[in-house]
Amino acid sequence: MVEFAFVALVLMLLTVGLVAGAWLVFQYQGLVDGARAGARAAIVETALLGSGGCESGSPQPVEGAVAAGAPDVPVDSATLCQSASDPQELVQPAPPVGEASVTVVGSPSLSPADLSSVTVIVAIRVAPLAPWPQWSVPLQASSTLAEAAS
Repeated sequence: MVEFAFVALVLMLLTVGLVAGAWLVFQYQGLVDGARAGARAAIVETALLGSGGCESGSPQPVEGAVAAGAPDVPVDSATLCQSASDPQELVQPAPPVGEASVTVVGSPSLSPADLSSVTVIVAIRVAPLAPWPQWSVPLQASSTLAEAAS
């Protein structure tokens, strides 16, 4: 009986570890899908940078496309605005805990006349074991798309 107690404990720890690891892979795949959808939305926007230094959202906001592309990942719905430190970036204010943040980087700039490629970065901190939220893991995915040559 003592041997069973030791073996059962190890097997239960392995099972919980496998489930937690699989959940992290599932969340990461959602981030990758969301980043791809966001990059597609950003590259087709008529003017990525709208009035007031924030995203134009025409035809669809990038953060909305990320949320639609990653339905199982909570995405911050705050509007993307130009970064004070880097004029090539559109960023969200600090997202609420447990929600993914979206960053858009235009290359060489966010100006519609100069924009040749766009990178969308989606990042979140997730806690794979709910009772221990202090053991959170940062996950980040990015996708880059270039404008088609005319």
